[in-house]
Amino acid sequence: MKPNDISLLIKKYGPGYVAKSKKTGKVVAFAKRIDLLFQKTKGKANLIISWVPGKNARYVFRIS
Repeated sequence: MKPNDISLLIKKYGPGYVAKSKKTGKVVAFAKRIDLLFQKTKGKANLIISWVPGKNARYVFRIS
């Protein structure tokens, strides 16, 4: 998996969830809550759903 620079997404949308097209990589929809994002993208296929953290937020993930 290739790392993505999400700084532009943070500046443009702020914290929340985005749905991107798998083919083009463009943002199709944005919402603050995941359930609202699913409502906006209902019926669309081939999407990647990503979480965008808040600006200057620090998160630690433990993978086991």
